[in-house]
Amino acid sequence: MFQVFADGIDYSRSEGLLGVGQTHSSSGELLQITTLSNYVVKKVAVNSYGLFAIALTYDGQILSWGHNSFGQLGLGHRMHMKIPQLVTALTCSFVCDVSCGVTHAAAVTTLGELFIWGHFGALDDLDEDQFMTMTPKKVRFYLWPYLCTNILFLRLS
Repeated sequence: MFQVFADGIDYSRSEGLLGVGQTHSSSGELLQITTLSNYVVKKVAVNSYGLFAIALTYDGQILSWGHNSFGQLGLGHRMHMKIPQLVTALTCSFVCDVSCGVTHAAAVTTLGELFIWGHFGALDDLDEDQFMTMTPKKVRFYLWPYLCTNILFLRLS
């Protein structure tokens, strides 16, 4: 079983990236994210500016925390979260990979489904003026079933 730690420096300026509920830490000491101790974490994806993070568990669930001005945590609101929260919109899917962009996130399921949320550029199957969603939205895109590779979305525009 793995334990997840934060490095003790809150790069998000108290918006919760540490995931430990504290604010304004600059100690640099390792802090265990105890909220994740009930899960077996497979991967933690972190936004390139260190503002939000998403943990992927071995049983296909995802939890997110940190900065959330664009709905990039996938929780259905824009409130910043100081501790990991389960992304309930994807609990019926088995997620096998996640990625964080600048203001959005993405997940791939074992069925090859691609979900995105947050603020992103135009995609063919979304309305041209709809560039933000606060909950995971399935994209009409298909990957071969059970083919889970690393996904990386830097900018969708």
